[in-house]
Amino acid sequence: MVDGGPGRPDGGHADGGHDGATGQSCGDGTCNPSAGETCSSCPADCGACNTNCPMGFGDCDSNPANGCEVNLNTATNCGGCGMHCDQVGGTNACILVGATYECKPSCDANHSDCDSNPANGCEVDITTVNNCGACGAKCVNPHGTASCSTMGAGYFCSDACDPGYAACGPKPAGCTTQTGSDVDHCGGCSRPCAAANVATRNCGAGVCAPSCNAPYADCTRPAAPGADDGCETNGTLDPGENDNSCNGQSSTTNEGSTTTHNTNRILPTGDTDTYTVDFVEGSHVCVPFTSQSYDALITLVPSDSTALSLGFNINACNNTWTSIGNSVCVSWGGTCGSTDDRTFYFQVSGTGGANSCNNYTLTTQMCNGPCPGCP
Repeated sequence: MVDGGPGRPDGGHADGGHDGATGQSCGDGTCNPSAGETCSSCPADCGACNTNCPMGFGDCDSNPANGCEVNLNTATNCGGCGMHCDQVGGTNACILVGATYECKPSCDANHSDCDSNPANGCEVDITTVNNCGACGAKCVNPHGTASCSTMGAGYFCSDACDPGYAACGPKPAGCTTQTGSDVDHCGGCSRPCAAANVATRNCGAGVCAPSCNAPYADCTRPAAPGADDGCETNGTLDPGENDNSCNGQSSTTNEGSTTTHNTNRILPTGDTDTYTVDFVEGSHVCVPFTSQSYDALITLVPSDSTALSLGFNINACNNTWTSIGNSVCVSWGGTCGSTDDRTFYFQVSGTGGANSCNNYTLTTQMCNGPCPGCP
């Protein structure tokens, strides 16, 4: 007899399983031990040889005539009749584990076995907001729209935030940070309001707006994504700032001309700027010893809405000031042929402690006769 090789259902008979001596063959429904038929060598007739099937085989149609007719190491019958290894989300092989066969799923990049049931394979799509990149990794977004996206390897929660919000915490948490008012995330997740020279940090509309320690002020207020710089300006270091009392700043305005001062600001709170202005008579034709009249128009123009006040003293600089709003006309008389120059004193201050990072404009004009705008 020639060996039929492994896997042949004839148990090794070269004639396809026919036993020449008995006329019986493997698969005829009759167990013939004398011909070498056993459950291992002839599973088809195993039901007639033994009530129990050998490992790896099963009597799935309950027909003793054909024995243990089903191989139980396939994806359609894995370890038992009708035990399917579902091919979902990857591949699902039937492998030998100990003394039986079991399903062994292998998931693709977009799926996972989340219920620990190998029979149904990789049943969960991990590209969704309910399972983003892993089983149960849910993307939530209380202030925007949640989505699950990929960049390179793996999936992660990607959030589109409502205005004024950002996703600054763990990715699955969504947009939970109010960047419009959070001093640690003002205008962006990685943008804290600085503490330099700051009394109290504040964030409004995504811009840091601190309360400052004297004598500092917040004059730059950089917008996101630039870094905040706290209260960066020391107004006492402004050029010519030693003008808070008399003899602070001096200038000359000639008859028929206007002098403009636009390099000063009221900063910090309590700052004052004082001016000593010499109004100088010019050359003009007149009858000697006749009377002359002169006007000086002084105008203060803030560069923003800051409430500034103009005070004056026409007699002396003794830090006694008469508040006149934002403009004043000063008139005086003289005589042709004599010196009619005058010196007046002015002070600019913030109303009620107001201050500004911006320069104001102060103009002094001298006229022979009434100035435009003066009575």
